[in-house]
Amino acid sequence: GQTYEILKMPSYCLFYYSVARCLRPNDSRMIIATGETLEKLERKSDAIKCYWKAGGTALYKLASLYENSNEKDKAAAAFSDFINRAASLPDADSNPDLSHAYKFLANYYLTKNKLKLAHSAAQKCQGYPETREEGKNILKQIAALTKGRACDD
Repeated sequence: GQTYEILKMPSYCLFYYSVARCLRPNDSRMIIATGETLEKLERKSDAIKCYWKAGGTALYKLASLYENSNEKDKAAAAFSDFINRAASLPDADSNPDLSHAYKFLANYYLTKNKLKLAHSAAQKCQGYPETREEGKNILKQIAALTKGRACDD
């Protein structure tokens, strides 16, 4: 399967990954590889099923797939699950996928007007160099919104 992946022949790759999954149905590496191949073949709904089944680190891939498919609510749920699982790992601070997940959630909650959740996610963004500036900008937007609310009351 990997050989055909390198050769950019996803249909053959899918066949061999499917055989491997029959031999080891609970091997998350094969499930994720199958999902990635299905994505390349534009079979997104099947890829989503694989990522859900694999769980764990595949949640990030699932969330990204939902994000790219403009299914924001599902992406937010998957990113939240990913953060909950990944945050407990010892190397969580160095995981660049977490920074993207926090950035997505900060923007998502901001658009949903859930300012406390947006504030929390934006603060987490500041802990990563790649999302620090965006986190600051979101916090400024939240401050402006909450200031405007205080004046209205």
